[in-house]
Amino acid sequence: MDPAIIVHGGCGYITPDDEKLLKEECLKASVIAGLKLMEEGGSSLDAVEVAVTVLEDSPLFNAGVGSALRSDCSVEMDALIMHGKDLKVGSVAAVKGVKNPVKLARLVMEKSEHVQLCGVGASNFSQKMGLEKVSDEVFKTPKQIRSLEKCLAIKSKQGGCDTVGAVAIDTNGCIACGTSTGGIIGALPGRVGDVPQIGSGGYADNSIGGVSTTGSGEDIARVVLARLILFHMEQGHTIQKSLEKSLHYMKEKTGTIIGGAIVIDKNGEIGMDFISPEMSWASLRAKIHWGMLATAKWRIRFLKGALKFGESRRQVEH
Repeated sequence: MDPAIIVHGGCGYITPDDEKLLKEECLKASVIAGLKLMEEGGSSLDAVEVAVTVLEDSPLFNAGVGSALRSDCSVEMDALIMHGKDLKVGSVAAVKGVKNPVKLARLVMEKSEHVQLCGVGASNFSQKMGLEKVSDEVFKTPKQIRSLEKCLAIKSKQGGCDTVGAVAIDTNGCIACGTSTGGIIGALPGRVGDVPQIGSGGYADNSIGGVSTTGSGEDIARVVLARLILFHMEQGHTIQKSLEKSLHYMKEKTGTIIGGAIVIDKNGEIGMDFISPEMSWASLRAKIHWGMLATAKWRIRFLKGALKFGESRRQVEH
């Protein structure tokens, strides 16, 4: 089987023009790094970790060094990684002082007896494992401080849905997924969203496929979105139909219009969909590359080979 990988850079409202190209290039770098690793003999789990790490290292996304600030100006991050071969999973919640939470999530999976560590316990485990420690000051960029001040000043609903994630399948047909986030701007300290919750922020099962989600964390958790998508696939629905049914169900039940997901099934087919004004993503299979930063109200449907690079649904219809 040819290896394949798809990543997302979150969903939400329209990205400023001066950031669009930068985000697209970072997403491309993410899938290139992941696929290269698999072509050299690495596993899908390795590929997902590397791809998510690339996005965590960019201040353009709400994960890792780009994490959102809480209401008290602190940073707490969540991440999950899962291997579809044996359903092994590791996740961390409300962790501080870690540059790459997805790396810590994998260590929880492989070096502990648990599936999740939270807060101080997760931070202590990170130090024990020798991961790079970073100060909160690293995250307090002028952009993040302005975003928090704006959020608090207008007392708006907390924002920031630029969660990052990846799904990959390797030459052995093994599927893995990973998701990482810095939470939502202005959230209460200790708040945990969907990302580290198994079946909500992501899920992988070699017999079905793998999913990474993004959007309104509380609403995604309410419907256990990642596993819901795979449930519909188990029932014989196509990837795209499963995405549509699951996202419509979440919208209908919770009222949210912020959500999306990326998928790879057991046959290596790739799919994505969203109900937000925008969702950024990129994918790579063998030597063929697709990348897109979706804009405005047009939902972009993506199936293997269905759209050329840079084509949107609107362009196809016209």
